[in-house]
Order: sequence, then C-alpha cells, then structure tokens
Amino acid sequence: MTRARASARAAPAPSPVAAFAALADETRWTVLEALADDEAVGSGGLTASALAERLPVTRQAIAKHLALLEGAGLVESGMVGRERRFRALGAELTALGRRLERIGDAWEARLGRIATIAEDLERG
Repeated sequence: MTRARASARAAPAPSPVAAFAALADETRWTVLEALADDEAVGSGGLTASALAERLPVTRQAIAKHLALLEGAGLVESGMVGRERRFRALGAELTALGRRLERIGDAWEARLGRIATIAEDLERG
C-alpha cells in the first residue's frame, strides 16, 4: 500500500463536510470502526469481503461504502497480492477531531463569558 499512502499524504486534508457526509451513514461508521480496530492490531488492512463477513451487508454494498469513505479521505486502499485492502487514515481522522475540538473550545469560552455576565447581573 505504499503508493496509496504516498498519494494520500500528498492530497489536501479531507473536507469536513465530505467526511461528515460519509460518516452520516451507520454502516459506513461501522466499517470505519472495523478498519480502525484492525489498524490497532496491525494486520495491514481488511478486504471488502472480510468486512462483509462481519456485517449484515453484501460485499458489493461494502465496496460502495468503502469507495465513499475513500473519496472523503478517511480510508485508503492498496493492492496486496491479488487483494485490495483498506485501512483507516488515522491522521486525517485526528485532524478532523482537532477541528471539532477547536469549535468546542470556542463555544465553551463563549458560554463561560455568558455565565460570568449572568453572575454579574445577578449580583446587581
């Protein structure tokens, strides 16, 4: 999967809109979780057939879900022998999580300022 990794690293960060659209489907979320679990074990990726064995979905449906996840920049694929294996792209998922964290931090800061104003008004 070295060629796929090199091209994935050269590509710009995935669009958060595309990523969230891809993750809006329960099956794709489950597929991504399975790939992330596999990545933690370090087996080198899973095939669409292996994923279909774990889920109540056909191999063809899994292939379509994988294509959408790959298009969103959350998954990469590469040939290992005669098999196409897929793996989650942890760096992209981490970057997406950091973006969400920054948004959450900004909201917490705003809410903290509102709480301070409310306390000041209460004290009068």
